[in-house]
Amino acid sequence: MFWNLLWIVTALLSTGLSSLSNGIATRSPGATRRIDGARDSSGTASGATAGSLESFDSDRAPFSLFVGGEDVPFRVMAVYALPGEELPIQVTSADPGIQVMAGAADLRAVSPGRWMLRAPLVPATYPIRIGPPGGASVIVNLFVLVPYDRMRHGVLEGYRIGEYPNPDARGDCRFDRPRGFIRVTAADDSIQLSPHFQLWQFVCKECPSYPKFLVVQPTLLIKLERLLATARTHGVELGTFHVMSAYRTPLYNKGIGNPTTFSRHQYGDAADIFVDEHPRDGRMDDINHDGRVDRKDAALLRSWAETLDRDPTEGVLVGGLSDYGPTGSHGPFVHVDARGYSARW
Repeated sequence: MFWNLLWIVTALLSTGLSSLSNGIATRSPGATRRIDGARDSSGTASGATAGSLESFDSDRAPFSLFVGGEDVPFRVMAVYALPGEELPIQVTSADPGIQVMAGAADLRAVSPGRWMLRAPLVPATYPIRIGPPGGASVIVNLFVLVPYDRMRHGVLEGYRIGEYPNPDARGDCRFDRPRGFIRVTAADDSIQLSPHFQLWQFVCKECPSYPKFLVVQPTLLIKLERLLATARTHGVELGTFHVMSAYRTPLYNKGIGNPTTFSRHQYGDAADIFVDEHPRDGRMDDINHDGRVDRKDAALLRSWAETLDRDPTEGVLVGGLSDYGPTGSHGPFVHVDARGYSARW
C-alpha cells in the first residue's frame, strides 16, 4: 500500500512538471479542451487551419525518427514504456546537431544518431524533445505505463477494468493482454497523443471520476491522422474527429452487450468516429452535402478509410472497418481499427 501511494503522489508531481516543461503537451487545469485544432487554452492560434492542408504537412516529423522500434512520423507523438524499460532512439538526418533532451529519463549516447533511453520508474508522462538547438524538433510524449500485473481482481486504484480474456491459443500477439495502462488524471487528460488527438478523446466512457486507465496503440493514432488529412483533401473542414468510443474496458464492453470476446476496443487500436464541425452538436455532419445526415455520410467517410487500407504508401496498418446508421441514441458513425488484417461487416 505504501508503494502504491508513493507511485501515485510522485506521478502527480511528475505530470505537473511535465505540463510546465512542454507547452504543447497539455492544457492548463480548468481551461477549455482544444478539440477544433484552431485554438489552444490560452486563445493563441495553433494547430490546423480549416480548409488548408499546410498545417497537416507541417505536422510531419522533420527527420526520420524511431523510438523503441516504433516509427514517429509526427512532430508530436505518444510512445509507451514500462517502468525502467530501455528504448532505443534512432535518428536519420543530414543535421549532425540533433540532440535528445530526455528530462527525467536516463539517456546515454550509443553512436552518432543513436541513443538508449531508460524509462523512469514512476508511471507518468515525460516529454522528450528531439532535434537541433533552436531548430525544428519532435516532442515525444513518453507514457510510462502502470504494469498490467498491478491490477487486482480487475481493479486498478479503484478503477474497474475487468478481466481480459486469455491470450489467443494460436500465439497471435494481437490478442495478448496489454502490457500496461496509461494513467489519466483531470490535470493531464489533454496531453497530445498526436498532432490532432488528445488523451481525453480515448478514455472509456463508463466512469466519470479520476484516475482513469486506458490503452491507445500508435497504429490507431497514425491511421486516424491519415484519415483526418484525407477527409480534408476532400474538402471537409475539421481539426479532429469526434471520437464516440475508443478504449473500452472489458467490464464496460461486456456491460454494453458487445458479444465480441476479443473486441479491438479493449486493446486500444479501435475507434468509432464521425465528423462534427458544422454545427458542433455531437452528431455527424452532412459531409456529402445532400441536405440530410444519414448513413450515406458514414459510408462516404468509410470509403476514404477503405482507400487508406488499400494503399501501402500511406503507412497505415490495415484493419477492421464498418459504417453505421443513426439510431435514437446516436447519429451515423464509422468504426475503424488497426488490427493488422482486413475485416468488414
